[in-house]
Amino acid sequence: MLFESSRVTFPVQYSNCRYALQSPGSFADCWFDEQLMPGQAYEFVEPVAVDVPDSMVNGSFQYKPFLQGLTGNAEEVPGATGTDPGMRQGTGPELKVRPVDSPAGAFVEKYRLGEVRLHTSQTADLQVSADTIEGTTGSTTEATFRLHNAGPGRMSGTALRITVPEGLSVVAPTPPPDPDNELEWQWECHGPMRRAYTCGTSGSLEPGDTWQTTLEFRIDRRVRGAEGLVEAIHDPERPSNDPRMSDNSEPIEVRATGGPLAEPSEPNPKPTPAAATVEGGGKGDSLLLPALAIGGVIGAVIGGGALALRLRARAVRRRAEPTGPDEN
Repeated sequence: MLFESSRVTFPVQYSNCRYALQSPGSFADCWFDEQLMPGQAYEFVEPVAVDVPDSMVNGSFQYKPFLQGLTGNAEEVPGATGTDPGMRQGTGPELKVRPVDSPAGAFVEKYRLGEVRLHTSQTADLQVSADTIEGTTGSTTEATFRLHNAGPGRMSGTALRITVPEGLSVVAPTPPPDPDNELEWQWECHGPMRRAYTCGTSGSLEPGDTWQTTLEFRIDRRVRGAEGLVEAIHDPERPSNDPRMSDNSEPIEVRATGGPLAEPSEPNPKPTPAAATVEGGGKGDSLLLPALAIGGVIGAVIGGGALALRLRARAVRRRAEPTGPDEN
């Protein structure tokens, strides 16, 4: 069984496991000298622990089995043979498995058995800001919108939703020249849906980092009191634990001149109600995962309680893969 992650580490525990020495980002190989029967679900007898960095708000690790013999991949795992100098063998008791009465699960991917998502009690204060849109009726002008992470946690998966003020429209950007058709250019914003554009951040926001995007607007007509809205949109699978949701949105002001002044046809947009966050986990600590089964089916949010992920034993062919998705 291979455990791997780009953000969490696996503390040295069991004598039938070898653990990577590098950090951050780690993996562990565990092997079991017993026959696993087809169609039977198994679970670990002892808990498996992971160490999370202080800045982690959300994270995950992946796990997948490699079976030896005629039905497996017939390939030796370096961690199991002790030939990898970058691995350290555990000194504690063996990690054992036991059969359990459980239905079979399903593979997340063909070669990846499962993923466990982690959510800690660390917080990340996300703040948004917006330029004032200024210009004359019929002209175009630019405005920049920002997403700042005031920390102390690291965040990813957050987007900016920009609702265009009434009377304005967004001028879609022109792709850069590409005579050889080699660029994979893609606009970071998509929409509109009811005048709203969603702009995805690139990568993670470390504490103190600011991500921004600039849009070009056409002032089609002047509307009395028209305002837009910029707001941070949180991934429901990656709660931010934001202690100050009030600065997650800000009105977009318009100062337009020239042309007749029209009355608004609809109210200005209001912030989206904040979604509830999930409590649990730890900050700068270890999370224990009791009874983690051989195999797994779903990426679960860990709230500090027991978790059993089960899947029927079957052969899996080994293939080199990158670690899981970028997490906090």
